[in-house]
Amino acid sequence: MKEELGRAELRAERAETMLRLAEAQIEQMLAAAEQADKELEILRSQLAAKTAEFAASERRGDDAEAAIERIVDVIRAQLPAKLNVPSE
Repeated sequence: MKEELGRAELRAERAETMLRLAEAQIEQMLAAAEQADKELEILRSQLAAKTAEFAASERRGDDAEAAIERIVDVIRAQLPAKLNVPSE
């Protein structure tokens, strides 16, 4: 009876030790998950900023392309007059 009680106490102590280890591991995993979430939020913010920068660059490129087309049209319109060649 005394031996059974001793073994039961030993098992209970082992179980408590394992429980504390599991709790510590859970705390570490939660901390790691929180850190990963913070890093993910930073990456999302950076992605949003880069997306906005890309959109602005794309608009500037479109504007520049339209300006070049207008310049080319003006040059084409004035070139025959400068060369004294009748325009078509």
